[in-house]
Amino acid sequence: MPGLFASPDTSSFTEFLGGYSPELLPGRRTPPASRAGDDIPHGTTIVAVGFPGGVVVAG
Repeated sequence: MPGLFASPDTSSFTEFLGGYSPELLPGRRTPPASRAGDDIPHGTTIVAVGFPGGVVVAG
């Protein structure tokens, strides 16, 4: 493992993790079995507030 920390080859965390623990990368994990609640689409709440100087949007 110390060799991975000292390697100047890349600054990519994804490449580092792939060399150290590739099973932790999202594409390499097995997704959990689906439950009824997992089939419901997720949404995002977006709020916009106007004021004399413009608009603030958060979501």
